[in-house]
Amino acid sequence: MGVVDQIHAAAARLVAPGSHVDRVRPFRTLPRPFPAELLLATPAGPMTCVVKSLPEADSPLGVEAAVLDALGRVGCRAPTVLAGPKTVPTDSGRFDVLVMTRLSGEPLPWIRVSDVAVGDRSCRLLFDAVDGLHALTEQLVRDEVADRIPRQTLDQELAEVLARTTPWAGTRLFQDAVQVLEQQLPRRQLPLVFSNGDYNPLNVLADDRGRSVGSTSSTPASKIP
Repeated sequence: MGVVDQIHAAAARLVAPGSHVDRVRPFRTLPRPFPAELLLATPAGPMTCVVKSLPEADSPLGVEAAVLDALGRVGCRAPTVLAGPKTVPTDSGRFDVLVMTRLSGEPLPWIRVSDVAVGDRSCRLLFDAVDGLHALTEQLVRDEVADRIPRQTLDQELAEVLARTTPWAGTRLFQDAVQVLEQQLPRRQLPLVFSNGDYNPLNVLADDRGRSVGSTSSTPASKIP
C-alpha cells in the first residue's frame, strides 16, 4: 500500500472504526493529491467525506480545523470537521490527517478550460468567494479563534516569496510581476481582512446555477486587522 493509500485508510479509521475506502476522487494531483473526496463503507452505511493531509513538520491543519469550526459559528457555509487533525505514521514519515464533510458543488474549472467564457466565469466566482470571506472579518475578530489566525501583510508575503529559491524566480514573467507589485503595494495599504491561503480556482466549489457555494481548502493566510 502506497503512502497516499495509507493516509486514505487512516482517514477511514478516524471517521469510524471498521470503515474502508471504496472510491477516491482527488480534487487535484499536484503538488499533492489532497484534498480528496472519499467514499467510505462504514458500519452505518456509505458515507462521503473529504480528507486533507500534510507532513507533520509543516502542517497548519490544526489551525484550519479551528477556523472551520469558527466559520460554522458565524453562520458561514463551511465543511464540518469529522475527525482530526490526527498524526498518523506512513512509510514516508508522519502525516497530519484532517477529515471533513463534503459540501455540494464542483471545483471551478481552470486548467485546460474549454473557452474564455469558462475561464471568465471561474474568475468571477472566485472573486465572489473571496469577497465573502473578507465580509466575515469583523465576526472572526470577535471569535475565540482570532488569536490562532496568522496575520500577514502583502508586503511581508512578497518579501517571503522573494526570499525563496525557486525555478520561477529567474523567469521574466516572475520578475515582471514582482516589479508591478513593488510599484503598486505602497499605494494600497489597507486594513487586513480574513482570507484564504490559496486563491486557486480549484479550491472554490460552485453549483450548477453559477454560484460559489464553498471551498475545498480553507487554510487561512490570514489577514485579520
